[in-house]
This record gives sequence, C-alpha cells and structure tokens, in this order.
Amino acid sequence: MEISDVLTVAGAAIVVNLLMMVIKPALAWSAATQDRFGPLMATAFGVAVVEGANFFAGGSLDAGTAALNGLLAGASAIGFYSRAKGPTAAVR
Repeated sequence: MEISDVLTVAGAAIVVNLLMMVIKPALAWSAATQDRFGPLMATAFGVAVVEGANFFAGGSLDAGTAALNGLLAGASAIGFYSRAKGPTAAVR
C-alpha cells in the first residue's frame, strides 16, 4: 500500500479500521463509553490519517477534500468495526 492509496476513502478506511481494532481494546473503556466515543475517535483518526498522508504525498488534495475523505473513512471504519463485533441488539 502506497501513501497515495491512503488518500482515498477506501484506503483510509482500512487504515482507520486497523487503528480502531488496536486502540479501542487497549483503552479498556466500558461498552457504553466505546459506543459513545468510538465514532468520534474513528472520524478524528480518519481526518488525521488522510491529512497526514496528504502532507507526506506532497499535498495532492486540498485540505477540505482530504478532511471530507477522512470523515467518510472514519464513518466507514466504525461501521466495519461494529459489524466485525457482531450484530447489535437492534439487529437481533
């Protein structure tokens, strides 16, 4: 995976999902706290990952587009993570 791949929503979502799978269990939050702050943390990681990749790739995207890609990647990653844990009570 090259840095330019992380500038896309799909590429950044993979990176953010991996970060979330490593960091969330390490924080040892309760389930309610994870459900409350997990999406916020994922979107923040998404923006940070894409903006960082954009910086190291030489700024091929403007800051607004990179931030939007990061927000979408974070939202996608939190959806991947919640589905990987299993169905929620609302789905059962």
